[in-house]
Amino acid sequence: MNKKSDFWELSVATYSRPGVADACLSLQDRHSLDVNLVLFCCWYGSTRGLLNKDIFERVIVFSESWATHVVRPLRNIRTWMKHPDSVEVWQPNKSHLNLRNAIKKSELSAERIQQDTLEEIVSIKPINLKPQEQKINSIKNLRLYLEHYNIKLDDPSLEKLAHVVTSFVSGIDNKSTFKIIKTIFNKI
Repeated sequence: MNKKSDFWELSVATYSRPGVADACLSLQDRHSLDVNLVLFCCWYGSTRGLLNKDIFERVIVFSESWATHVVRPLRNIRTWMKHPDSVEVWQPNKSHLNLRNAIKKSELSAERIQQDTLEEIVSIKPINLKPQEQKINSIKNLRLYLEHYNIKLDDPSLEKLAHVVTSFVSGIDNKSTFKIIKTIFNKI
């Protein structure tokens, strides 16, 4: 599991599980969370443990810049092309759809580069952790991320976060994860 694409592969596998994409996109749309950072917090928590301040700061500095200058502009273009303001003036044709698909591929490539870079920032080798430890570490890493931006989540959003953690860490159930998330996040 100690190869460069480990984070990406685990993210893709997790994201493809039932309900995870919807949960992540809801957290992104409602709270402006960076899905790659949500997944990073879970990946790090399940393979390495708790994030330390140095790694966390480096991850945040890179991710903020990369998302601002690369990922979000691509996403904004792709989203606008899906629902253009001037739909009365023009209707998307095959050329528009081809361009939108190319932008979508570029956005996905940019997200992979972000994840590969985040993995490169981490110099700690993976360790074997029990599922319960992975769950607690992931939740505490997510709390660190949300505290950094002073983001408070309502119960429906906490349930979505619990679903992401449960999907990332095998051998745990969603109900107990949600209870632990509520307990840990209520300390914010």
